[in-house]
Amino acid sequence: MKWIIWTVGALLAALWTGTLAVVALLVGWTSKVLQGSGGSIPSTLPTLELPAWLALWIDLPAWQAAQEQALQMLASIQQWLPALGTATGWLEPVVWTIWGLGMVLLLVAAGASHWLWGRLSPATPRTS
Repeated sequence: MKWIIWTVGALLAALWTGTLAVVALLVGWTSKVLQGSGGSIPSTLPTLELPAWLALWIDLPAWQAAQEQALQMLASIQQWLPALGTATGWLEPVVWTIWGLGMVLLLVAAGASHWLWGRLSPATPRTS
């Protein structure tokens, strides 16, 4: 049973890492859009190519829809764009800090589950 706990933990860690990698790419792309346009929303969207390892897992139309959604989010916060443009240098490290905290929580949860399962399961005598 303990191997199931660690397998689920590893799958959740992979899912968490992939999700935050996509978020970090979108944050970096959004900051480049803001820096390149001088704090306003550009009329044409620059393309962002997916890394090869990520392109296998994400559908291209879904990726383009995520970019369009990020642009619509920027349009809804138009008055704060100049301040956001100055904050782009630390947004991506914040994403990876959140990733690190999430990984620590996943490891603690898996370790605690491993320990708890060992404490709750009855000991079986070994015969040689």
